[in-house]
Amino acid sequence: LPRARPPLWLLLGTPLLIASLVLSYRRSFWIAAVFALLLVLLLATTPNGRRMLVPASLLIAGAIWVLGSIGFQSQSSPLGDRVASLAPSRLAANKSDRYRIDERANVLGEIRDHPISGLGLKVPWSAAVQPLPLEHENGRDYVHFAPLWFWLKLGILGLAAYFATIAGGVLLSWRVWREQPDPMLRAFGIASVCSLLGLVVMDTTASFTGVDARLNVLLGIQLGFLAVLAMGEREAAVE
Repeated sequence: LPRARPPLWLLLGTPLLIASLVLSYRRSFWIAAVFALLLVLLLATTPNGRRMLVPASLLIAGAIWVLGSIGFQSQSSPLGDRVASLAPSRLAANKSDRYRIDERANVLGEIRDHPISGLGLKVPWSAAVQPLPLEHENGRDYVHFAPLWFWLKLGILGLAAYFATIAGGVLLSWRVWREQPDPMLRAFGIASVCSLLGLVVMDTTASFTGVDARLNVLLGIQLGFLAVLAMGEREAAVE
């Protein structure tokens, strides 16, 4: 298959995208970006992508483990401090880290009490299991772990919907990557595979999928475009 030549707008926009990533101060974004790039190289350089499913799964597990090993993501801080914080030996325990541990204990307690129906979108979770070291505005309507947020707010069907959305997006992306004849669209397909898996990694430290409105808009556009491409290619194959 022919190689794709990046358009000029993409080349000109790349420095801005890199600067936005670096200045975001979010360790989860950095680690997810590195993971996605490694996954792109892993899949793109292998003739049969299916052979890389096991190594890719190990890479996902490794990225999640790295995020867990450096502790929870705190608020924005200067770039130098954020880079230094990537080292596990430099991470100091603080109230923000303690809060997330206690938050998860309380959320799991609520899920045990309401495993099927959940609490509902507008119902805050209570701190009955573990007292909180501090309080955030609207903090009890949020969970720093996306699957738990879906389970807590929407019940077991919400948890299933989260995984179905991610799995469906990855399958659509994979189909576009493997079946599209156009090199640019194939590049979009493999980029979507890796970005969605990177989003899963980020969702282990903060809730983005289905929770952050800005990301939801972009994710909806991406999934819609993938669905159109996959459907068009299938109709062309039938004809």
